[in-house]
Amino acid sequence: MILRRRGPPHNTIEMANGFVWVLHSAESELEGIEAAVCGIDEISHASWSSTPYRFLNLLARLRDPHARYMMLVASGLPEAGFVRDQFDTANRPDDPNRHLTMMSTRENVHLPREMMKVFMDACPGGQEQKLIGGT
Repeated sequence: MILRRRGPPHNTIEMANGFVWVLHSAESELEGIEAAVCGIDEISHASWSSTPYRFLNLLARLRDPHARYMMLVASGLPEAGFVRDQFDTANRPDDPNRHLTMMSTRENVHLPREMMKVFMDACPGGQEQKLIGGT
């Protein structure tokens, strides 16, 4: 499935079907790319929330003229503020272009039970549902 991987400074993974993953840090600038799919991991990280123009810049990369569909997929903690403002469909109930799925860490079938206990023990009191429960 993977034809080629390139490491720093141009982290890319080229797939057999022609799809190219461009791996990019939120802490650096991104220009000149036309994409069909953008993915953001750790969307609740301050690199995104404290500099919203970076999010808008990445969103603006969704302009591949050959793509039938385009999408942005984000994952991270369901923090109030930036994350909820951007992704919580309750804020935009009539927007057919948004879909939000809140998932619990407990739903990760590959996470060993011992790690879940470590996560629960490390959670600040009263934050378990937010940080691990996906709500």
